[in-house]
Amino acid sequence: MSTTLHTIVSLSTLVTINYLVYFKPTNLIGFIFGPSTQLEAEEQHQSISTILQKDTSYCDIYDTAYSDSSVIRDAGLIASLFTLILILFPGLTSFEYTKRQCLCFLVLLPFLWMTPGLMGQILNAQIPVELSFLKTHGKHAFRMIEYCSFHSLASGGRGLSTVLEAVLYEAKLVVLAGGMLFLVLGVMPRKE
Repeated sequence: MSTTLHTIVSLSTLVTINYLVYFKPTNLIGFIFGPSTQLEAEEQHQSISTILQKDTSYCDIYDTAYSDSSVIRDAGLIASLFTLILILFPGLTSFEYTKRQCLCFLVLLPFLWMTPGLMGQILNAQIPVELSFLKTHGKHAFRMIEYCSFHSLASGGRGLSTVLEAVLYEAKLVVLAGGMLFLVLGVMPRKE
């Protein structure tokens, strides 16, 4: 599949997913898990929004919300960082990417960073905490979300008690990030 076509398919899929997550999260949770889970998610979302208005430990709230889906969020962050490296240094790998491929990667970069974490929370029957951040802090929420995301990745592995658990977590992280790169970007070098 050509890079442009792959980008169009990926972009339309990711935009649809993000639309549903941002504007219809409770309906999406109700569709996947049922109405009782939908009501629980709404109540939890209200309590998080209330806590965010009073509390200033934003990253703790962010980490708690991602306690069950941190590997998916971290994989999206790792994949987006690798994509940024491919864009900034296209000759860094043994494959050379064209300017068109790098431009397509650039268009998909923000979606690759945000969508996995959002979907991870939806699949854990939670309304994404990012929506609470946006509701309570407006445009400043983006900086807070970005900071907390990188902070969580850098201090990751808090709940891992043994070396084996840490190795398995990292293995899952690498496999998921590689899969995301393949599915979303197509990561295919040009033919010589």
